[in-house]
Amino acid sequence: MRYLLIRHGKTDANRLTRAAFGKEGAPLNKLGVSQAKKLRKQLLARGFDLATEPVAVSELLRTSQTAQEAGLQINTYSLLNEVKTPEAVQTAKNILASPPKA
Repeated sequence: MRYLLIRHGKTDANRLTRAAFGKEGAPLNKLGVSQAKKLRKQLLARGFDLATEPVAVSELLRTSQTAQEAGLQINTYSLLNEVKTPEAVQTAKNILASPPKA
């Protein structure tokens, strides 16, 4: 199984250099939507099957919106909410290897 860690697209909090930590409703701005659509093209060019590859995202709006705009099949997990990068990698691997029961 391949693992790829993707950060969400830009939000206005990014543009204004403000942290969006803990702000579940920070949506993507126009640039963020464009970035997510570009991500789709890049993943397809690298041979990812977006219809079948498992994807784990946090419950935060900006992450699910990025995944949706990129055409990914979304599996949402609270365990991924606002974790640091090294923790996110291991948490995502654990989730994808053995998804928790709803």
